[in-house]
Amino acid sequence: MNSDEPPTPAPYTGMPSDPGRGASPETEGATADCERVVGAMGFYLTHELTIEERLSLDSHFSGCPACRRAAEEYAEVIRLARTLPPPALPPGVEQRLREMITHATRAPNREPDCSLDETVVGPLW
Repeated sequence: MNSDEPPTPAPYTGMPSDPGRGASPETEGATADCERVVGAMGFYLTHELTIEERLSLDSHFSGCPACRRAAEEYAEVIRLARTLPPPALPPGVEQRLREMITHATRAPNREPDCSLDETVVGPLW
């Protein structure tokens, strides 16, 4: 290897790169239960599991450093994503939405009972 070339990174030995497939046999320390845990990790981190399911994953995390590390990394990604500003709407979309709402709330030959301006519904984005 030429000393000018960057070193080749070592392969990641934690959870598999494709969470939908579950733990692979090559993953050091992986068990059959890792596949179930990886499949439920998103629900775990967003508090969408039953108490029993959550306790089962907690138990697995206490004995599986690879899954625990993967959950911590996943939680950090979610935390960082929540700090991002919302995406901007393409030009003209907000105005078209306001026009559609105004049109949809008007009955024929009658003004709407209330205005849907920003003071009532807030900004659309």
